[in-house]
Amino acid sequence: MVSPPTRSGPVAALLLAAGESARLGQPKQLLPFRGRTLLRHAAETAVASGCESVYAVLGAGHERTRPQLDGLAVQSVVNADWRQGLGASIRCGLLADQPLVTPDHLRQMLAAFRRTPLAIVAARCRDHTSPPAVFDAALFPRLLALDGDQGARRLIAAMPNDTMLFDLPEAAFDLDTDADRMTLADR
Repeated sequence: MVSPPTRSGPVAALLLAAGESARLGQPKQLLPFRGRTLLRHAAETAVASGCESVYAVLGAGHERTRPQLDGLAVQSVVNADWRQGLGASIRCGLLADQPLVTPDHLRQMLAAFRRTPLAIVAARCRDHTSPPAVFDAALFPRLLALDGDQGARRLIAAMPNDTMLFDLPEAAFDLDTDADRMTLADR
């Protein structure tokens, strides 16, 4: 019996935290969650996942959000074009609003990615894909070409035969509104 191919090599995590949180009316990156901010929580989660490198793309209010990364092995980059949406942040760096995703979830996704020959491993929650997702380096040019506010969802949808869906119901909670913030406070 032949074992399926496995990937090796470094994997980097990219935290997209550049938006202004317009629907929420305040920077969601700075909201408290379990004794720290959402950005700090997301960065600690990414560091604990086992990725070799962690990058945070900051934008709106970066002067206030950057200190949340102090003392962590996270490199930050400022997306001056943050108003152009997620595509601009992906191009800039390579999500700080899904606090229920844990380091163990990310480790499991990375393990699945290393085992599959498919180019993408994407979280599936409810009836759609969601961040986080893992992409083969061969897709970086296509990621860099993204624009608008859809992020990589369009690329994932265009490649259903090269995408492994990873059940991750925790990814369904995405903090965008004040009602979401109140729900988070109850968790």
